[in-house]
This record gives sequence, structure tokens and C-alpha cells, in this order.
Amino acid sequence: MDDQTLETTRNISIEDIKDRDVLRLTYTEEWKASHYDRDWQHCFDGLAVVFKANAGNLFMRETYWGYDPTTFLLEEANERFHITLLFNFHDVEKLDEHHVSDYASKDVHRLPMHHGHRTTFYVKKGATRLNREDSK
Repeated sequence: MDDQTLETTRNISIEDIKDRDVLRLTYTEEWKASHYDRDWQHCFDGLAVVFKANAGNLFMRETYWGYDPTTFLLEEANERFHITLLFNFHDVEKLDEHHVSDYASKDVHRLPMHHGHRTTFYVKKGATRLNREDSK
């Protein structure tokens, strides 16, 4: 995760998680210690998107394989991870990578998948485009 993303993060409890939140998942020391025999970082980006199932309950999908079914229920995730809110998809618009420098770094979010082999960028809705002189 780069510095511009760190500026906009905050820890979140599972009670505050909403549909379409993008979360940073960091394994807890307790969970790692109890699973020392497993390669728990294999095929794991540590980013997840929250979705609402047809029944209305929330679950999260980890992004390593894109939107493949590497899913966690919120309660399961709470036992394994420290959870940090990065942004919510309802608050941003997709941004072409060639226009990232047109906005203040605090307004831009980077969402890498598959250890960065594919990255998409998002900008906060209503963010003001910088003047060319401001972006230098």
C-alpha cells in the first residue's frame, strides 16, 4: 500500500462495515501463531470488497484472484484479521491511470489485484481536478 492510501484509512469494526466497502485485511498475530504450518499469505492480497448477498447478509471477497469466490463472512474475518476501511465504492468513480496525477493524492485510491499485476484507480466523487501548475 502506498503513502497516499495510508492517509485515508481507518480501523473499522465489523458492525460498521457496509456494502461495497473496500477493506485492508491484516492477519492478527494470534491467528498467524495458531496457523504456523500454513502458507497463509499464498494467493492473498490483503484487500477485500464487501458485498450484500441475496439474503441481505454481508460477506467479503479478497482481491487476489479478482472477484473469484475467495470469500469470508464478516465474523470469520473478524477472528482472522485487523480490518481497515480504505474507501467505499459508492463514494468514488473509476479513474483512468493516465489521470491519477490530475487529482490530489488524498482523493485518489489505488486498488491492486493479484499482487499488483492489475491495478484500478478511483477518485472521490466531487474531487477537484488540479491545475497543471498544482500537479507538479
